[in-house]
Amino acid sequence: MKLIRAVLYAIWQWTWGFLQSLAGLFLLMKYRRCKREFFHGAVVVYHNGAFGGISLGMFAFVNASRPEKWLYDAVTHEYGHTLQSLLLGPLYLPVIGLPSALWCNLKSANEMRAEKAVSYYDFYPEKWANKWGAAVTGRAVPTWADDVAREQARMNAERAGVLSDDGADARNSQGEKKDEC
Repeated sequence: MKLIRAVLYAIWQWTWGFLQSLAGLFLLMKYRRCKREFFHGAVVVYHNGAFGGISLGMFAFVNASRPEKWLYDAVTHEYGHTLQSLLLGPLYLPVIGLPSALWCNLKSANEMRAEKAVSYYDFYPEKWANKWGAAVTGRAVPTWADDVAREQARMNAERAGVLSDDGADARNSQGEKKDEC
């Protein structure tokens, strides 16, 4: 049954999702010496490039130099994007790929996420990829970016004097900063 699903997955990606699968094949050629594995029909490539992850058709690329928790979440997340490709076909790149790339790479988006402690996963293509990736693989919904956002919120609050160094609330009941002594 797994073999039949993997074959159907590949056929669907190479017909309905042809554009992104072709782009993924070209990227695979660039990273041909990197470790690869099959994951629920997709080809996961553990690259050594400057970017974190990207999914193009049946190919998911994740940065092998990242921490283990990040890799585990990234494989689930990028696999979710491959499922979006199955659904959307030629609409994948404008509906998911472009908005996702902008959300990840625009300086203003990165600054807003850091300033407001917004999780990378809060944007619709990312949240959707997480849910589908987890649902189909049976893995937990990725939380790495949520953890980063929580840490950013804590640091922002500390900088603003809302939290003390030990993480306790540094304000009194009226919301004013407590005395230091």
